[in-house]
Amino acid sequence: MPTMVVDRARRARGERVSSPALRCTAIVATVDRQELLEACLGSLLAAHPPFAAVIVADQGATRALEPLVTGLGALYLHLDRRGLSRARNAALPAPGEVS
Repeated sequence: MPTMVVDRARRARGERVSSPALRCTAIVATVDRQELLEACLGSLLAAHPPFAAVIVADQGATRALEPLVTGLGALYLHLDRRGLSRARNAALPAPGEVS
């Protein structure tokens, strides 16, 4: 019987089922959007099971987001040039698989 079916049955009986840690990394590309970034990171960092890493690729003119990102426990990467593909590629190689 598939593990997922067994886990669902255990949960239905009230048993606690532990999930393995995600082996993927979340990469967030942003340009000076502090309010949206804070909400996004809050969701990603609260995920269960947790991500292997959460990396923010900031393409803003300043490093204003760095204290927010590192204060929440994510990794910060500042880029001088903009572009979604550049941001994703700059964050590689990242721990785990990239999602």
